Amino acid sequence: MKKIIAALLVGCVIAPQILFAGAWTLPKGDVWMQEQIKFFWAKKQFSPGSDLSRFPRDARSWGWAMIPEIHYGITDWLDFLFKMEYKEGHYKEYARPNAWGPYSVKNHGLVTVEPGVKVRFLNEPMVLSGQFVYSIWNDSYQENGLSDVSEAPGLSDRTNFWETRLLAGKKWDTKLPFYMGLESGYRCNTRNVVDQVPLFYECGFWPMKFLLIKTELDCMFGLDNTTSGSPVMEKSWAIWRI
Repeated sequence: MKKIIAALLVGCVIAPQILFAGAWTLPKGDVWMQEQIKFFWAKKQFSPGSDLSRFPRDARSWGWAMIPEIHYGITDWLDFLFKMEYKEGHYKEYARPNAWGPYSVKNHGLVTVEPGVKVRFLNEPMVLSGQFVYSIWNDSYQENGLSDVSEAPGLSDRTNFWETRLLAGKKWDTKLPFYMGLESGYRCNTRNVVDQVPLFYECGFWPMKFLLIKTELDCMFGLDNTTSGSPVMEKSWAIWRI
């Protein structure tokens, strides 16, 4: 699997690319690729009650993930999408009683595979598209129970989901060209994970033809049922990227 992903990474580097995706679809036969590499580190966690507290026994969690993504223009208004995530996680306790012995675990594997399609409805006065994605959780690296030491630390929430989004975007060809994009929709999760509402905003500009500077606000809201049965939307996470 590492060899396959390495090949995809090379493809992401050498393949022809457009400057951004968002609501825009590709010309027929064109390809858009990107590669995300994420590094993470933590000494605190959220409890089921959403309280932030330190890990027990002065533990630390760290790791990385790489997410290659590809879009292919089937027609000028219809794209095929494919994305997958390979992840590695570490967890170590630094203040354990000597009688307990050391505790350090590591886990890695292909976590999810996400095929999908994007359809463009409008091109003017702005670009308006719809997107459908189905995420397939890969359980080949987690065949045992959640409490099994060989499965720690967990790499995902172990859920499949389907997601629909409405995407809007517009580019202004001014002296300093810039664009904006907005996305939202609905994510239906399985395996007792609450459904969610994604919200994504991005904007950027080109100070030079070969340089795009952009910022993104990526949010997810969970639909949690109350005692009355009415769903309440609560923020799951929000990430600002530059």
